Amino acid sequence: MENIGKSEKATAAAKDGEVPAFNQAETARLWEWLLHEGNLYGNRLNFYIASQSLFFVAFASIENSIVFQVACSIAGIVLSGIWLTMSRSQVREIIRPIRDILKRQHREYNFIAGRRTPGMRTHNILGHILPWLMIVLWLAVTSYELFCPVAH
Repeated sequence: MENIGKSEKATAAAKDGEVPAFNQAETARLWEWLLHEGNLYGNRLNFYIASQSLFFVAFASIENSIVFQVACSIAGIVLSGIWLTMSRSQVREIIRPIRDILKRQHREYNFIAGRRTPGMRTHNILGHILPWLMIVLWLAVTSYELFCPVAH
């Protein structure tokens, strides 16, 4: 996380319940940082989905190697766990504090260009529910391959 200078004091004040006093430039910078975090999240999400897809392709393409299929499943589960942890951390440590500062600074939250907080609605689905679904899916396909062998 980058050093945000004056905003650190404002963040501490916001956590204490005080309303931080920002000028227009500082508020705009925080808003740009929030947009940057949304873009960063989107890029990470694309990588996560592409990686999971490649693990599924590898899993499906090797039929006779249970060891390789289990390795793909474990890699998919680990990747989902990492994604879940990163997603929760980004929301808790970066997005929420900035959003709270901006809310306290302005009564109306849609203060810049009429935009809402980037990625907040989809963040819960793609950042929390999707990884759990992927873990369940990996466990299901691995269990099927291990305990319901099909004659090849």
